[in-house]
Amino acid sequence: MSNATQSTDSHLYWLSCNRCSTRFLPPQAGKRMFLSSCGCIYCTRCVQASTQAGCITCRAAPGKVLPIGKNLPQQVVEMFDRNEESLAKINKCSSFQNCHFNRCFKLLTEAEKGLAEQINA
Repeated sequence: MSNATQSTDSHLYWLSCNRCSTRFLPPQAGKRMFLSSCGCIYCTRCVQASTQAGCITCRAAPGKVLPIGKNLPQQVVEMFDRNEESLAKINKCSSFQNCHFNRCFKLLTEAEKGLAEQINA
């Protein structure tokens, strides 16, 4: 795998098999990781034995097992994003919501002042 690919995956330092501790990094040909529907992660060598009768790590009932990669549902892919990217999205969303909350608050405050003036008049 190229240095560019390695640097883009470097934030996945934590990704390892929940059974044998095989690390995702450094990437190697044929090394794949899988995510079970319960959220546990297994390598190619352990996935079938670890999930077929239910998850051996968390004891969840048998469920789906998907290869970790770009074909995962978007909501799941985001779990593997860089924290900085996720925090930037949260910050943008929070700023948008706060902006609109403050606009509403300003309008309500002005309306309250107008009502108070009418009562006092």
